[in-house]
Parts: sequence; structure tokens; C-alpha cells
Amino acid sequence: MRAGSVKQSREEKKMKKKSITFAGIILAAAACVMVLGSCDPLAGNIEDLREKGPNYVPSYTVSFDSMGGSAIKSQTVKEGKFAALPETEPDKGGMSFYGWFKTEECKIEDLWLFSKDTITKDITLYAKWHGTPGRHAVYVYSDNDDPVTVDDIAHNASYTIPADPTPKTGFVFAGWFVENSGVRLNPSDTITVNNTLTVYAKWSAHIYTVIFRENGGTGAMSSITRTFSDGKKLPACTFTRTGYTFIGWQDSAHTTFFDDSSEEDIFDDVGTIYLDAMWARIIVCSDSSTTLSAMVDSAGTIPPANVTDIRWKRRGADITTTQGQCGTSSTYFDDDHSVIVTFTFPAFSKTVELYKVRPVFTPANLAAIGGNAPNMSVNYILMNDLSCSSPMGGSREFTGIFDGNGKTINLNITGLTSPYYFGLFRVIGADGVVKNLKLTGGIDIPHSSSGNASPAAGAVAGWNYGTIMNVASTVSVTVRAEGEYTTSAVAGGIAGYNSGTIKNCYSAAIIIGKISRSLDWSRLAYSGGIAGRTSISAPGPKTISNCWTSGDVLADSISNGDGKRIDYSYYAGGIVSTGPSSIENCVSLKTGVRGQTSGVDVWRTAIGRITSDNLSLTNCFANSAMTLTPSAGGSPGYNYRTVNTDGTDVSIAAGTGANTSAWWTGTAGWTVHAAKAAASEDSPWVWSDASPPTGVSANRPVLWFELP
Repeated sequence: MRAGSVKQSREEKKMKKKSITFAGIILAAAACVMVLGSCDPLAGNIEDLREKGPNYVPSYTVSFDSMGGSAIKSQTVKEGKFAALPETEPDKGGMSFYGWFKTEECKIEDLWLFSKDTITKDITLYAKWHGTPGRHAVYVYSDNDDPVTVDDIAHNASYTIPADPTPKTGFVFAGWFVENSGVRLNPSDTITVNNTLTVYAKWSAHIYTVIFRENGGTGAMSSITRTFSDGKKLPACTFTRTGYTFIGWQDSAHTTFFDDSSEEDIFDDVGTIYLDAMWARIIVCSDSSTTLSAMVDSAGTIPPANVTDIRWKRRGADITTTQGQCGTSSTYFDDDHSVIVTFTFPAFSKTVELYKVRPVFTPANLAAIGGNAPNMSVNYILMNDLSCSSPMGGSREFTGIFDGNGKTINLNITGLTSPYYFGLFRVIGADGVVKNLKLTGGIDIPHSSSGNASPAAGAVAGWNYGTIMNVASTVSVTVRAEGEYTTSAVAGGIAGYNSGTIKNCYSAAIIIGKISRSLDWSRLAYSGGIAGRTSISAPGPKTISNCWTSGDVLADSISNGDGKRIDYSYYAGGIVSTGPSSIENCVSLKTGVRGQTSGVDVWRTAIGRITSDNLSLTNCFANSAMTLTPSAGGSPGYNYRTVNTDGTDVSIAAGTGANTSAWWTGTAGWTVHAAKAAASEDSPWVWSDASPPTGVSANRPVLWFELP
């Protein structure tokens, strides 16, 4: 549309609003042209605009020059549209008509394609003729735009249909067909030629099924049924395998494919294709004795045919090794101490990053995790036994993966008063994971505040929203909330608050949550062997499974003797004190759970062997000899209770019940291996009898990395 037509249309609307006829503008414009020559560049086109409107599309004439043949009627076609292929071909005394061309020379590059070429101006198309009078051309198309065969046949002679064409990957040959007839012809059939003859091959796309197999992983993937050449990619892998990284798919010929491979890449003429997930794992080298051959696929090694090189990135450059020793620990790290291991599949020239991790060698490396926000979202692997005296994270959540690698961190966290959460990490975010770790030592928090503080501590975290798994703790945890108006004190063996998942962990230590020196507004002491409590309002799965505890639990609310009252008082449980939780396959082997209080108007106190609340328990057990000890202090309205949901009795006497590996595997819903070699991150428990780890009683299940 011309710019002036838009302008004129707007003027017309304005005039109509003023009840002035548009003809006045036309007359004025005409006068302007006569007197001034041109004061409006569109003055001469006013009538066109009125008759044709702003959306006018011109039409053009398509003429056909038969070059001596019979006449073909011309066509009128709108700009941008297709001309129609004439219903009849021109005739030229028995000569074969080849097609219509843009020039009289009728070169092949000037062939007019009626389904692709659009009309932009008046045009003449020219007929091209083949052969001599009395003879006809025969064109045979098998798979593309150019004929594979061109014959010159006498008028009314017979033409023999050729043999089947060369097979075409992904398609089934459906037969020869004569253009515009729809009649299928077989090889050796004959047809009488009395004009130009076009024979083409018809193909049907192959339909096949792809079945995905987990190859050692877990999960499920639906098979897919596809039509060849539909352009779709392979679906993303949803299988998982703990400790491994998915790197691609392999078919029966050991050809490697990736999630972004086209289904045409994997096609086979068989009706069903099986693709097996390929997995790789890495062990980060800490000294020259560890080799890169630790990177393995499901067969135990990386097949040389699939891997051209293995590279360690260092300061932006690649250092190439060949499954040899990786040298000293300082050689292959980039500027942020990250190790990136990749390898290349030659068939696709695609590099796969297997694993990125920051190794933690020193206390300074450990302290740096909580040093700034970006560090709290990185993956780490612990390379040495270390000590820690300050929680990591400040007000930031840890959202990376911290792999303890079977090493030990000794905690000595004491005397800290701010902020409110204490442990190896202050808070683990919903995406955070802490695993495969041994914790020893102690946490003692004398929190003093005049605000509404709720100090919480656990060996791993003050508050867990993520996943804690395969953690062994002998850390004693004490939280003493001594401030005025303090809301609560929360102490747990693994986490203070748990809103996430805790599984395959144990805590063998004393857990104490204590409120003292309080005024009228004090609330509660919460203590639990695995988690101090769960929050009612915070989001998350709030699950605890396959965990055991030993060592006593104490929840203590004590007045400072000023005659002020203490609301609520305490909750204590062998696994968790209170709050919505799903507790499954947990065992409390503690000798006692105790609540203690004194003051005025003490009420709503509760203790239990598994939990002090009416929570949902599945297959949970508790030491039948456990002592539940409430203490009323002295007050009217005291409401002590022990609940019924405190687990099934189990004996811990020598040679009976929980003192035998058979009981754990057969009754408690666990798999406890007899030898370390049989255990793994996915199945971590091993029986420890006469020589248990330090801080653990004999005849207990322990984590595989604790044994020599």
C-alpha cells in the first residue's frame, strides 16, 4: 500500500466527521494540480484510491506462446498468486511437449514451476518441444525432480515399464504410476505412447518403533512409533542412575546417538529398534595413583571406538590425556578449581560434559563454599577429612550437590548467636543435595536474643528443604534458647527443621533442645533424633525414611524462677518431635526420651518413642526398653501425653531383634549387605558387628564408606 493512500484515507475520515463531502477535497486537489503543478504527490491518483481502496491488489496477464503449437488461452492472475497449469497441453504435429519456460531459449533453469512460481508482472511463458514430428518423449522419475530416463518413442509404439528403482532408505517402493492417471504399473508392463509420457515412482514412508532400555538405570520411558522423515527428534532421556551421567544412546551396532538426534539418524529397515542408555561416571583424581580409567560406561570401560580423547579443562585450555594417570591434584583445575571432564564421539563430532565439580581439599576450600552467593549453587566433592567451626551459607541457601565422598568432617560449632540456623550448612535449598558424608564432633548453640528468634540446629543443616542422604552422624547437638521472648529452640540429629527429604542416615548422639531464662512469651523446646521438627507452613515433601537413631533426646523448658509462665513447654521424639511428616522404615534405638519443665501454667507437652505427635508412620520400630520420662515441674493445667504412634516394639538385647542383621533385612524393610563390596550409593547399608565405626555400638547397620 502506498503511504499516500493511508494519508488520504485519514483525510477522508476527518471530512466525514465534519459532514463535508469528500468530493470537495477531490476538487480542491484537482485545482491545486492545475494552478501549482503539484502540491499533493497523490493528487492524480485520487480516483484510483476511491475505486480500488487501500487494500487494492493489481492483476497481471499470463500469456502462453506455444512456439508454433496450438493456441493456449491466457490467464488473469492476482499479484503474488499462482498461475494455473493449462488443462490441455498444446499440440504440434506429433512432437512431444516438454513444458512452459520463462524465456524463448527454454533453458532448464528457466522452467516455470506452477506450484512454486508466483506472478509479479505481466509475463509470457514459452512452450518447449522435444523430438521430431511423429515421435514422443518418455520421462521416468524415480526419486527427484530430474528424470532418470528420457526416451524418444514413435507415435503409437509400446513402452516397457522399467524394473523397480534403487531402494530408498526409510521408504518402501509402492509402484510405478503414469502421471495424471493414478494407474499402478509393474515392471515389464507395456503402454501405448501417443503423446508425451511421464512415469514416476511412488514411495511410502516406513513406520517403525523405537524402544528405550534403561541399561542399569531406573525409571520408565514409553516406546515411540514414528513415520520416517517426519522430522522429529528423539525424546529426552528420563531414566536416571545414581552416581552416573547419561551421555547418549547405543543401538545394537554400538552406534551412538544423542537426545537431539533426528529419528532419521537411527533408522533401520527392521520394524523395531532398541536403544540402550549409555552411562558414565567419574572419580575425581586427588593424586597420581587414581587413573582416568575410573570413568566407565555400563560395560566397565569406555570403549575406545566410542571415545577419541578425554580432556581436563585448565584455565580455558584443554589438556589431553589417554586414560592414564591424571597427575597431581593441582595440575588439572581451572581458575575456580572446577574439574570438567569431557569426551568426544567421532561419528557426531559432539563433546559431552560428564561432570563438573569443585574438589574440597582444605579447610579454606570448605570455608569458601559459604563465602559468596555463586559458590552456594556449585557442586563439590570432599577429598580429605576436614574440620569445620562455622556453618556455611549465612542467609543464603545451598542449592548445589555436596558429595562427601565417604570422608569425615569434624564439627566444632559453638557459641554462635546469629543468624538462627546452625549445622554444616545453615539452610539447604530445595535443589540442594548433601550425601555420602561422615560427621563427628558437636554443636552447642547458646542463642540469646530479645526478638522473636527460633534457633535451630542439626549436624547437616539448621533447616533442610532439599535432600540429605547417606549421612552418618555422631554429632551431639544442643540448642539453648536463652533470650527474652524467644519463640522456640529446635534440635535435631541430622537437621533442625526438615521440609525436604532425609533418607539412609543415622544419628548416634545426644540431642538437646532447651529454653530457659524466659519471659511470658516463650514457647517451645523441640528435640528429635533425626529432625527437630517439621514446619506446618513451609513447602516440601517432609519425609524421613530408612533412618535409625541411638542416644537420648531431651526437650527442656525451664523458668528462670521469676514466676513468669511458660506457654506450651516441649515436644520430643526418637525420630522427629512434631509437625507434618511422612516417616517410613525408621528405627529408634534410644534408651530414653525425656521432657523437662518448670514454671507457671505449663501445658501441651508431649514425648514419644518415634514422634510426639499423631503423625503417619509406616513400618517404624522403637526399642522396647526405651524410657519415656516427662517432667511436670509445677503448674495447673499441665497436659503431658505420650502418643500411640510411637512404633512397634523391638528388642536390642544381645543376639535378638535389632541386634541381628536378619531382623533389619527381613523386618525393618531395609537391605543390609554382609560385605562392603556389595553396597553402593543406591544401596548403602552394610552390617557392622565386632568392629563398628567410632561412636557406634556393635551390631548395627552402617554406611559402606565407614568400613575399611
